[in-house]
Amino acid sequence: MLKISFVFILVGVSFILYGYFGSAEATKYAQTKPCLYISASLLNVREKPSLDSSIISKLPQNHRICNYEYENEFVKIENGYISAKYVNINKTQQSTIKQISKNENKKFTLTSTKDNIRQKADEYFALNDYVSAMNLALKANKENPNNKDSWEIFSKSIYMQGNKDEAINVLKFFLAYNYDESLYELLAKMEEGNSLPRE
Repeated sequence: MLKISFVFILVGVSFILYGYFGSAEATKYAQTKPCLYISASLLNVREKPSLDSSIISKLPQNHRICNYEYENEFVKIENGYISAKYVNINKTQQSTIKQISKNENKKFTLTSTKDNIRQKADEYFALNDYVSAMNLALKANKENPNNKDSWEIFSKSIYMQGNKDEAINVLKFFLAYNYDESLYELLAKMEEGNSLPRE
């Protein structure tokens, strides 16, 4: 009886997710990684991944990029390449007062949901449902891009789906801006090709 109920829940979640993202192709891009924001006041888009390459356009600060790939010190976007040094997972704040009040609100609202989301993501991960675990991690990441737990479960889910290089790049990106010893250990395991424990 419990197995049948669980199957119905999974089928229902699948229909909801499919309806939410519209198509398999949209889901692929919606689920793979968090969006990035331009941190420079104006960032050059280059034709090739080189500072010597010609500039083809410019992007303003806080421009959102969701479809991208890392290529060494550059990020490949739809119409060219940008320097990875000038992108971040957070928007650049315009004033200190706004930043303080926004962060205080985030801390207050997330304390009630973050543990619940992480717990559900861990449950999906333990059941080998890596897509659902990844989706919940993305949801937590949208609420708080600095949430270490969401990055951990997100990268582990990608890794377990066979996208090892992408998982490694995701962790490297997060660790470039945030130090966390357990994530460095996870990164080392991934780079060595070790299997990951199911929590």
